[in-house]
Amino acid sequence: MAANVQTVQRIAMDGFEIGTHGTSHPQFTKISADRVYSDITNCANIISNATGGLFPKPYFRFPYGDMNAGVVRQSIRWASCPSSGASTRATGATTPGRRSSTLIVGQTGPGAIVLMHDTPKTASVLPQVIDGLRAKA
Repeated sequence: MAANVQTVQRIAMDGFEIGTHGTSHPQFTKISADRVYSDITNCANIISNATGGLFPKPYFRFPYGDMNAGVVRQSIRWASCPSSGASTRATGATTPGRRSSTLIVGQTGPGAIVLMHDTPKTASVLPQVIDGLRAKA
């Protein structure tokens, strides 16, 4: 996370909202309540320090979508971070090009959250996804 401080600062300066995914990317249903709290708040503190006080609340997504009622309650109670899930996952977008971006855009609707990891394959379709979403709006 510390290696990405400049990226986080740029995202904040460009006016984008910032969410968190935790610091160490654990499966939250397999760790202790104290570690859930620590992972969420540590990441929030790193983001806040990097951005001069901007906290990523209320945006949080559990790594792997791994959650249950208990960890959702913990994230809300301890960190004021209700979780969000992805409406569309770009994990199927393994082949760059129009087919992948068409699939992603076709699965979206108002308020959709598109999950895309920072990989060369998903990054290569991002311009087409953005154009497709703008055309759909």
